[in-house]
Amino acid sequence: NLARWPAGEIRAVTWLLRPSAAGSQPLEITAHPAGAPQRIVLAAARLQVGPGALVINEVLAAPAHDQGEWFELLATGAAPVDLGDFEVCDEGGPWRRLPAALLAPGQLAVVAQDSAALAAWIGAVTARGGRPSCADEPEGAPLLALPDWPTLNNTTDAETGFADRLRLRDRGGGTIDHVVLGASGGPDVPGRSLERSGPRPTHPTGPPWAVC
Repeated sequence: NLARWPAGEIRAVTWLLRPSAAGSQPLEITAHPAGAPQRIVLAAARLQVGPGALVINEVLAAPAHDQGEWFELLATGAAPVDLGDFEVCDEGGPWRRLPAALLAPGQLAVVAQDSAALAAWIGAVTARGGRPSCADEPEGAPLLALPDWPTLNNTTDAETGFADRLRLRDRGGGTIDHVVLGASGGPDVPGRSLERSGPRPTHPTGPPWAVC
């Protein structure tokens, strides 16, 4: 009851949400101040219910070689998606627009800190008869460069309990996916990536992740 709160006092309020539909849903807060003629409606955020049209599928934050950092995206919807409609950021960093590229449903794309270096490393591994990533990963995913790369931390922070967090949001400004790196969230070992396993993700609690 807002009328019983002393002026200047701050309180935390927790809601249990039960969405009735999937997709990007608006979250609004409605207040009825005592004595006010109208209610106050605050557009607080947008929530992604169920998988988004694009998800983070794999992340390499601590490369052991000179291929640079990279992350892999997967189009999960029934229609093609343009990566240029999405943005990414690391924990505490600014949002960065992804390069424009059309992905068909089920298609993967790799966004790299240095796409040329990553392509050269993959070529060298393949030439030696090896595989550049997990055995079940499709080959031939396009490699895309991201200007102003969000350098990912790979050492767990004692205060937060994790090393970094990679976020993905749509053009509407809603976070549709994220992955926590470090500690229990992912590997600190150079050269080991973190890849989704099991069912495709829901937000905010996704499926298990496997060290690759």
